Amino acid sequence: MPYNLTYVNGVLVISVVAWSNSGKTTLFEKVVSELESRGIKVGVIKHHSHSTPIDAVGKDSWRYSEAGASAVIISSPDEYGVFRRMPEGEASLVSLCEHLSDEVDLILTEGYKYEGMSKIEFSRKDFNPEPVESPENLIALISDNEERKADLDKRGLKTFNLDDVIGVSNFIESLMRS
Repeated sequence: MPYNLTYVNGVLVISVVAWSNSGKTTLFEKVVSELESRGIKVGVIKHHSHSTPIDAVGKDSWRYSEAGASAVIISSPDEYGVFRRMPEGEASLVSLCEHLSDEVDLILTEGYKYEGMSKIEFSRKDFNPEPVESPENLIALISDNEERKADLDKRGLKTFNLDDVIGVSNFIESLMRS
């Protein structure tokens, strides 16, 4: 099946969609680790849907933001983080991907259910039996719902078990090569 893949500046972008607290991050942190071990630089964009501070309340960087700074960078020998005020509203997913595209080989996003990116759905049958996404909007399904997996297999979509880190990683890597 030809997949409807999304690229930003030549970098494949895949959104991992699921119901909150279903376990998607637990699986995909292992997928990120596996892909990185293969030499693939992975960028991750995690959506924070609540209007609460992303920065740690009370820390100096938070205090500068509260004082009205338009942007604050916190830096250490190992990493840095940038906090910017968004007076025009939330940044688009495409613009966030553009910020990462020159540094990584692949971008995984989490929490962007309603964006039109390539999507892999993660679902647990007993957690929430309702699909997150319709089949025509997916490139793959990771689930323990054997009925749904069988239906999507018939449609030509890839399906995986909940703990199939290697299979999911192989699939993503094959998409990058296609």
